[in-house]
Amino acid sequence: MSNLLLVNYPPSDSGGLIKFLSGHGFSCLPPADSLADRHLFAYFEKKEEKSRVKVVLIDLTRSGPVDKKASKSTNGIRNVHLFLKRIRAMDSTACVILTGLPIELETVSSLLKGGVYDYLRSPVDFKQLEKTIKQGLKNQEQAEDIIRSMARANQQLVAEKDYLQAWSDNLSRIYELNQTLAGTLNIDDLICAFGEKIKELVPYDTLS
Repeated sequence: MSNLLLVNYPPSDSGGLIKFLSGHGFSCLPPADSLADRHLFAYFEKKEEKSRVKVVLIDLTRSGPVDKKASKSTNGIRNVHLFLKRIRAMDSTACVILTGLPIELETVSSLLKGGVYDYLRSPVDFKQLEKTIKQGLKNQEQAEDIIRSMARANQQLVAEKDYLQAWSDNLSRIYELNQTLAGTLNIDDLICAFGEKIKELVPYDTLS
């Protein structure tokens, strides 16, 4: 069951939405009043798989505090970008879906580039929303698979780098040993030099 979080939805809208989503296999967390809710980001700090937020629905119709120099819609969009930036910094891959009144195509494009999965116009058709959420979760799962694959590949590269570094160091030691042995014909000096240098390649307690 996927954890779903509603943000900015008025009680008159959230009740029916939560009832519908709960009846279709989603676990709805207590709604957040706004993107400025101080308890909001506590959900994204949880590392356990069963506690992670998988889907975030944000209503842009109610956008929080209004900047005197900007429209309410502009404030809401800016807050969404800040929200996305913060949860991505917390390694969240939550599928973020926005709902609200019609906005400019350029603005929608900037939101999608910023990490929003989709923008649905209000009033939202519940069936369409369910379909969008399921597709978003599918895309999210694929993205997480890619991230895991990249992490494994990175670990392998680090391991190979360490192996090559160790191999290079050993070659340098062998070269130094060869130079040392070529520098004298005295058997006692040869044995002493060999004993010191070979220990860097093959650790030992006794040499005979």
